[in-house]
This record gives sequence, C-alpha cells and structure tokens, in this order.
Amino acid sequence: MAFYAALHYVEAFFDTKTKHSADHRTRDNNMVQHNETMAVYDQFCELKNISTRARYYGRCPSAADLTTQVLPALNDVKTEMLKHC
Repeated sequence: MAFYAALHYVEAFFDTKTKHSADHRTRDNNMVQHNETMAVYDQFCELKNISTRARYYGRCPSAADLTTQVLPALNDVKTEMLKHC
C-alpha cells in the first residue's frame, strides 16, 4: 500500500505539470524528466520493488523493514512531492 500511496503523490505532482502516467513504465519515464521527482526516484523504486516482491513472490516486508525502509521511503516521497503540489 505504501508504494501506491507514493504513486499518488507523484501523480499529484504530475498533475501540476498537466502530465499523467497511464502505466508504470510511463511513470518511470516521466519521473526521470523532472528534478523534483528525481530527488526521490530511488526511494520510489525501492517502494515499487518491495511491493512487487510482496504481491508476486509473497515476500512481505518484516516489521523492521517497515520501520527502516518502507515508511522512511514513503515519507521522503510524500514530503518532496508536497513541496511542489
């Protein structure tokens, strides 16, 4: 769920640029075109990778992973995107 929350923060930023990403590949391409989204690209990709592992491979993050990886990455994306929305 954290990944999709981050995705919506990024899409809210893109809305200020009158852009929309129809799929994940387009979103990744859009993200590398803006300094604002590049600032959190690594964190966004980390959330996407964690989400993919959980959904397709059943490898859910541990409580420690949530505290040390997931929530900080989501907070970084949220904070950065809200600066520009």
